[in-house]
Amino acid sequence: MKKISPDKWNRKRAAHLLVRTGFGATPKQIDAAAAKPMEEVIDHILTPVKSLDPPAWVVPGIEEKPNFKVLQRGLNNEEKRAMRKKFQQGYNAQQRELNGWWVNRMITSPCPLQEKMALFWHGHFATSIRKVRIPYMMYLQNQTFREHALGNWKERREHKRIFLSLRSLRSFVAAHPYAS
Repeated sequence: MKKISPDKWNRKRAAHLLVRTGFGATPKQIDAAAAKPMEEVIDHILTPVKSLDPPAWVVPGIEEKPNFKVLQRGLNNEEKRAMRKKFQQGYNAQQRELNGWWVNRMITSPCPLQEKMALFWHGHFATSIRKVRIPYMMYLQNQTFREHALGNWKERREHKRIFLSLRSLRSFVAAHPYAS
């Protein structure tokens, strides 16, 4: 990549950089980037966000799935259907919140490139809540994509977490009767 001389770094180039590495930029963000040296702007763009507040429903213990065999013990078919409906409604609400949370992250993130790359990897590995059916698993996958968004995936093959997570989705769903 050809280096741009400081005298050629301007508002138009700053706007172009911010649009290409994110989801757009406000006039205020463009002005702020244009006022800084290009190298500083690029360093900021390439610095991933480490901490991220999860959706409100992601709390300690969420990863522990309920034991449905125990919960259903002694219930008739109608009561089992009602329980299934209640859990499915909860999952649907969690999924809606997860979608809104991620869109908000993409819009407000101090590192939009990280979010843009997480979206790229999400599309590349092509998983869907329709197949996974467990919002918490989608959240974990999203976090993994974000964590490795700006890294070299070839070098990180030893970190098989993403691939193991994707493989484990099917077995998790199979073991979780209210996900289907």
